[in-house]
Amino acid sequence: MPIDLKNARRIRENVRGAFQADKAFAGCSVAIVDNVMTSGHTVQALAQSLLEAGAREFRVWVVARA
Repeated sequence: MPIDLKNARRIRENVRGAFQADKAFAGCSVAIVDNVMTSGHTVQALAQSLLEAGAREFRVWVVARA
């Protein structure tokens, strides 16, 4: 099923700047768990926040993909 581009743009704008990770993540390996990933914008915004906080790496675990 193709992603609705209008909805994907809305999600991207909605999550921009929505996450702020603490420096406690510096040097850590982090697992991001998402129940349903659609466009991937939420995971991308969270991952960016973790990297900016100094996380060494992250893995994304997804239960379902829409």
